[in-house]
Amino acid sequence: MTFRFNRIYIAFVVIVAGAGLGFVASAVTRQTYVDWANGDTAAHGFNWPMVAGIDLLSGLLFVALIWTVYCDSKTCFGVEALTQPGLFGVKTIPWGAVTNVLSNGFGFHLRAGRLKIVVSPYAYAQPEAVIALLREKLRTTA
Repeated sequence: MTFRFNRIYIAFVVIVAGAGLGFVASAVTRQTYVDWANGDTAAHGFNWPMVAGIDLLSGLLFVALIWTVYCDSKTCFGVEALTQPGLFGVKTIPWGAVTNVLSNGFGFHLRAGRLKIVVSPYAYAQPEAVIALLREKLRTTA
């Protein structure tokens, strides 16, 4: 089953998170650059390797956010199984193999052994339909 993606929600999440990460990186970089340009080395406790590390971490967190959005967009709610892209290939959990379901308010973590697929209902245009499908599939296989 395919659900339409909630573009407004995804755009909001990416813009807000991207702006926050960009602010953190630029604030630290700007502060250190101004101090360095004035001849003051590490006045606020940051040196260039720390700044590079913070900038790199901010960039990696943004890439992780984009990866999460990509995984949400490519999650497939099949008749027999739930599939989602992973870093090392496609993760597939048959509905009958789900052993644990955790909800954190924003998503559902479905586990089968060591495999875990996170389903974010609000990433779809009809989150109620996603939740209803999960309940139906997990109820019929229990």
